[in-house]
Amino acid sequence: MVRFDSNHWKTFVMERLGLALGNPGAMGLYGDDEKAHRLYAEHLTAEAAVKTEGRGRTVYQWKLPPHRPDNHWLDTLVGCAVGASICGAQVPGVAPSKAQGRRRVSALELQRKARGR
Repeated sequence: MVRFDSNHWKTFVMERLGLALGNPGAMGLYGDDEKAHRLYAEHLTAEAAVKTEGRGRTVYQWKLPPHRPDNHWLDTLVGCAVGASICGAQVPGVAPSKAQGRRRVSALELQRKARGR
């Protein structure tokens, strides 16, 4: 099991997609067939970010409007970004997140902690 801040990672992915191709850290879709990418793009843009400030920081909370229920491919792309980070992948020109310096905790350790052992 992996726990992660989905708002942080959705913002991270959307920032990468928003960069012009060729820039460090830019992410794009393969090919240029608009029809082939339309459904995927609909999933990626299904959620809207709401800027929230608190505790001395600004974050974006991602919300799925009721009229746009399909965001599965956004979630899988975000999961891929999280998985790549866990494996040590880094984006050129982007500082590593604070979470990368944390010690990994096994599922057994989490279970023991939850049971108070």
